[in-house]
Amino acid sequence: MKSAITLEHTVDFSETDMAGLVHFSNYFRWMEKAETALLKSLSIELIELSKSGMQGWPRAKAECDFMAPITFGDTVSICLWVDAIRKRTLHYRADIYKQEGKTWALCAQGRLKTIFAHRAWAEDKLSAETIPASVLTKISVCETPPKPGPSNKES
Repeated sequence: MKSAITLEHTVDFSETDMAGLVHFSNYFRWMEKAETALLKSLSIELIELSKSGMQGWPRAKAECDFMAPITFGDTVSICLWVDAIRKRTLHYRADIYKQEGKTWALCAQGRLKTIFAHRAWAEDKLSAETIPASVLTKISVCETPPKPGPSNKES
């Protein structure tokens, strides 16, 4: 059972600020791209729509600690894994590295807490629900974080 993923990405100019550094918001986008890729690889829907409502995984918490700058043109590796599973929440950790020659330098560490939630159209109310068994059979806590490097490449 896969509970971790690594994505490789080349930093676009549009992801940088006037100082040429990656804007902090992109670290969260990269973590969400990795989460989406992980759930897709496990055949878990990020958002499901039905006639009665929708269910999905809104964020309850998102954090990122920055250790080193990333700039335009850098190749980064986003390593995301399931750190904890609770009754209604999934907790992810992410390490973001940049390639420096043949090695990878850790630049940021992030955490996401997502809630399994349902929104009924009739009530227009979002409520946390127990993660279904059909999801729990597909995902597990990752004991060893993934390594940086080319696993899944995106531009």
